[in-house]
Amino acid sequence: LDDFRRKLEDNTYQVLVVGEAKRGKSTFVNALIGRDILPTDVDIATSQVFRICPADKEAYRLRFEDDSQQAITAGDLPRYGSQVMADAVGVPRLDQIIRWIEVDGPIRFLPANVRILDTPGLGALYAAHAEITHRFVPHADAIIFVLDSQAPIGDPEIKFVEKLLGVTNSIFFIQTKIDQFRKEAWQEIQKRNQDILGQRFKDRLTDTRVWPISSTNLRKAAQTGDKD
Repeated sequence: LDDFRRKLEDNTYQVLVVGEAKRGKSTFVNALIGRDILPTDVDIATSQVFRICPADKEAYRLRFEDDSQQAITAGDLPRYGSQVMADAVGVPRLDQIIRWIEVDGPIRFLPANVRILDTPGLGALYAAHAEITHRFVPHADAIIFVLDSQAPIGDPEIKFVEKLLGVTNSIFFIQTKIDQFRKEAWQEIQKRNQDILGQRFKDRLTDTRVWPISSTNLRKAAQTGDKD
């Protein structure tokens, strides 16, 4: 009851962005922001949860498990939240465990009381990444589940959807990278994804549609205000 009361008083809606590694989660969140803020890389990039919050002014913080905080700069984000940087130069030594990395600022496609939590990829070489993501699942009000246009949804992803349904049936499926494939090719993958979700989960999901996304075009729209 205390948790629910605090949640009502806080009045924010937490949306978890999840998916297998290299599906384009952080690139999609950058597109929502309208700028390349979160670290992305051809290798495994995200190693911590990034909490994105709409605000008038930019600010960046490490939020620790005891609720204390440490201010950082935008340039520090890869240092604390990128696996590529961690593998190259090591993780900075901290006395406390990071809950998440907070990113505040003007965000084109995010309502004022919505918080986006960008999570590390599942199924990667780093088991700790999946553990971090699973730890945040119970706190999600809704999920954005990221698929890509290279192949249809697989068994590990289906098993994860099963777990998510124990928390919420508000799962919004997107399929990224449509600008990297011929229209007929990504549409075939989209149809296959929707067929699989419909067959496996039927009435258990609020919506089994899969929404095609080009993060590149979405980011251009944020920057230019071009509605098309």
